Parts: sequence; structure tokens; C-alpha cells
Amino acid sequence: MDNSSQIISNQEKLILGVQEQIWAHKFHDSIRGLKGVNEVSYFIGNWAGNYTFFYLLSRLLQEFKFERTLELGLGESSKFITTFLNTQHTPDHFKHDVFEQNEAFAQHFKSKCALWKNTHIHIIDLIEENILGYTNKVFNLNNTAINDYDFYVIDGPIGSPRYSRFDVMKLVKHKVPGSEFVILFDDVNRGGEMDTLKYLMGWFNQQNIEADYHIYSGEKSVAVLTTPKYKWALSY
Repeated sequence: MDNSSQIISNQEKLILGVQEQIWAHKFHDSIRGLKGVNEVSYFIGNWAGNYTFFYLLSRLLQEFKFERTLELGLGESSKFITTFLNTQHTPDHFKHDVFEQNEAFAQHFKSKCALWKNTHIHIIDLIEENILGYTNKVFNLNNTAINDYDFYVIDGPIGSPRYSRFDVMKLVKHKVPGSEFVILFDDVNRGGEMDTLKYLMGWFNQQNIEADYHIYSGEKSVAVLTTPKYKWALSY
């Protein structure tokens, strides 16, 4: 990389770092007054979602009160969601499922975090699967019942260079025109996740499912994909 390219790269990193600090302030403002939620430590960044992700997660949960939530990948977002559900007068019929491949980590997590009574962690092995000509790690959903959800948090499994986290396609294949839902898709700054996001949008178009998305960027980029009912989430 020549000097001019290095300077541009450093400037871009600096801008993204500043944006990340802005998202951090927005996140902390978003949980101000949320008794219980703002009393828990969240380890944000690195393998977990960044502040961009957590601000969006916080705002989506507060504004839309999703009845059925599915997460791919257990972690800090699960802690936030279960804490939110436990402390914000959540109706008894609300449901929160998490797909996770590491049983030891799941046991450790449950020892540290008080789960919402309708939070269920499902241990599902990873397998290798051919995804559009690329061999990727995906959840083995072949013998897993795929229920319907109105909120999907896609932050697992581990990323792939192309068509990463393509599991989401199996989760939404039952959707039909008029279905209403939101997908929060982490790490779309990476090519593999962006592959999947674009493929997903193309599939929705083929199925005549009206959907749109917006990308929010800090140190990492996060996409919010919505159907018309939730469309104002694209203006956060």
C-alpha cells in the first residue's frame, strides 16, 4: 500500500472510530431510565456486537415489543434481550429462542445470566454445507423445527468469506407476501455477510415480499431489514 492509500485508510478508520463513539453515546442514552437493563454490564465490541449493533437492538426492542424473537449465536445480545424481557413488564406469551453450537458456553452463560422464563437456548451442531458453490459452516437445521418469528438477530455462526450466515435463508423460507418482520444482521461490513444480505433481498423480491434495508456503520456495520410495518426503523 502506497503512502496516499495508507493515509486514506487511516482516515477512514478514524472516521469510523468517531462514529462508533457517537453510537456509544446513543446506546447509553437509549437505556437511560430502563430499570434493570441499565444496571447490567455489557461487554461490547470484539466478537460481540459493537455499539452500533447494541443501539439498534435496544431501540428495536423498545419500540416494537416483538412477541417472537430468534437469535443466531448466544452472547452479549442474548444477555441484553433476556434482561430487557425480565425487567420491562413483558407479557407471558412472548418467546425468545437462541440457536447456539457450544453447549459448554451455553451452560456458562446460564450460570451468569438470569434468563427470561420463555428464553430457550437450543444446542445445534455446525455442519459444512455447500452454499452456492462455497463450503461454509452452518447450523444443522435439517431436524430442527423452524418456527415463525417477527424479529431475527443474526450474529452467528462464525463468518465465512462468501455467503456468510446463510442459515437465515432457511429461517425465512416460509415467509409469504404480507409477512411482517425485522432482521438485525451484524457484520455486513464483511463481504460474506453482504453476499447473504443481497441474496436475501433478491429472494424477497422474487417472492413478492415487500422489504427494504438500511446499513448503519461504526467500527463495524449492521443492517436493519424490515417489512412495511416496521419501516421507520430504517431512519434510526
